[in-house]
Amino acid sequence: MVFSPDPKPKRIKLTKKQESELRKQVWTEQHGLCADCGHWVRLDGDTIFNTFHLCHIKSKGSGGGDDRPNRIGKCYRCHILKEHWGENG
Repeated sequence: MVFSPDPKPKRIKLTKKQESELRKQVWTEQHGLCADCGHWVRLDGDTIFNTFHLCHIKSKGSGGGDDRPNRIGKCYRCHILKEHWGENG
């Protein structure tokens, strides 16, 4: 008997407009606060360092989608430095 891996579920891919609307929705739901550290972050700052980052809970590479249940908002430090670069504060 030959077993084949289950096909990856079809992920939802958002347009730029949908992504922007979702970012605003998540920011509003979280009252502008980073989900990790609780600092308030601008929805649209003037640089990536002071802008609300819309993140994936389960990475796209691990099968996570762009839909709302898989998205969370973080500040730059928690998103880029901790999540992607592994810095511990």
